[in-house]
Amino acid sequence: MSIVDKFKNWKPQAQRKLLEDLLMIHAGTPSEQQLYGELRPVNFVQHENPESIHLSYWTPVCVRENISYETLMSGSIEAGFNGLGEHVGNTPAQLIEGIRSQGCWAFTDYQSRTVHVWADEKADQLMVMQMIASEVGHLTTDRWDNEQLEELRTFQMGLVANVSLQLFNQVMENRASKLEG
Repeated sequence: MSIVDKFKNWKPQAQRKLLEDLLMIHAGTPSEQQLYGELRPVNFVQHENPESIHLSYWTPVCVRENISYETLMSGSIEAGFNGLGEHVGNTPAQLIEGIRSQGCWAFTDYQSRTVHVWADEKADQLMVMQMIASEVGHLTTDRWDNEQLEELRTFQMGLVANVSLQLFNQVMENRASKLEG
């Protein structure tokens, strides 16, 4: 039985105590030795439309597989897992239309440390900010090998950033109203 399986069988209070102890060890670790470390500089590319960001995302695959983007677009299936672990697929054209209807999309190029973003003028600002924060989260030093868990980890970072921005805006509005009054 693995240590994780044993941990799952512990009482919730014992699980929490171990996690708190591990966090205290982590908090006392010099920053250069911590899992999270400092975030190195991040590059940024803003795309004009869904087609541009899609092309940028798939160009490395086309180069690696020695096929043209047009060949990829002619009928390949883009597949992956949704948040429920179910295998899903779309044609590239369907994905581009989904990006367009969502109003924004982003991805991270880990090699060049570049966050690519497309957002139309009607996209919800908090959604765009949450998406960007999630992508920047991929560039932290503790990136997980399991892609599904990595997406969940960075999605949580985006949610935290989203709520933080909402609270920040509220604080600034309250402060401004006190200064005006």
